[in-house]
Amino acid sequence: MSNRCISCGMPLRTPEDHAAADQSRDWCVHCARPDGSMKDYGEVLTGMTQFYVRTQGLDPAVAEATAKQAMSTQPAWRGR
Repeated sequence: MSNRCISCGMPLRTPEDHAAADQSRDWCVHCARPDGSMKDYGEVLTGMTQFYVRTQGLDPAVAEATAKQAMSTQPAWRGR
């Protein structure tokens, strides 16, 4: 079990941080669909881009580039 989301890197500190509150899943609630399965690359990219725009006030194009760079370092998306 990882202590960080394999998709976005979010710390997984509590069971509720994990997809479907299932600690055997190495991805977070934000990178999961309602059934607990991991979202695909495009879904996660959209969510992270929106997060950066909302929380850091980045221009959408800059936010997307930032999200792509951050995701490229995560185990689920290395090599993309």
